Amino acid sequence: MPTSVLNELSMKIDNVFYWSDSTIVLFWLKRLPGSWTTFVANQIAKIQEAVDSRDWRHVDSHDNPADISSRGALPQDLRLNTFRRYGLKWLPKHEDQWPRPPVHNEDVNTEARRVRARASQVTYFEDLL
Repeated sequence: MPTSVLNELSMKIDNVFYWSDSTIVLFWLKRLPGSWTTFVANQIAKIQEAVDSRDWRHVDSHDNPADISSRGALPQDLRLNTFRRYGLKWLPKHEDQWPRPPVHNEDVNTEARRVRARASQVTYFEDLL
């Protein structure tokens, strides 16, 4: 989808960034899909096929315009909300001045694929008999 939207624009786009307030998802996007359980691996693979994982950035939930309605905002609240109309104050600044993602303290491996391995060692052929 991002490619089709970009192709329809009649202007030159230098950089494209994608935003998520989920630090876990951003962590998943940095790994190969095979690292995760089947469902997560399939979703991550679809995203990675469409978008370069280096283009993803973190937005704090407080700054995420998509979260306003999930916090129970009323229509009159949306009218008064400035970043819905003018954007985030930090977004027009250089990327170096954007907020940094928090250090991840949660268990990001909850969807990690479990790998089972067995090993054995035979020193002498007679050990097998």
